[in-house]
Amino acid sequence: MSSTYKVVMEPGFNRNANGNNSDNYQAIISYKRNEIKLDPELPNVIENLFHELTHMVCHHLSIEMEEKDVERFGEGLKHLLIENELLK
Repeated sequence: MSSTYKVVMEPGFNRNANGNNSDNYQAIISYKRNEIKLDPELPNVIENLFHELTHMVCHHLSIEMEEKDVERFGEGLKHLLIENELLK
């Protein structure tokens, strides 16, 4: 699983002309471009990053995980790092 991903902070990357989040995404991952895109203007940027990182790991290790489990795993990983002061 030796891939390098770029994390891009792009305000409003997924908003339509009315300023609404058109596809209800706060973050998105591209496996072709090895890129995770986040909207820093939306809440929960760190949670969204860990969510997309979980998708990335699952993709590269061929692990199937339902979306609710991706949410829970990403949240758990974030808490683990914060509680051990590896992420502030």
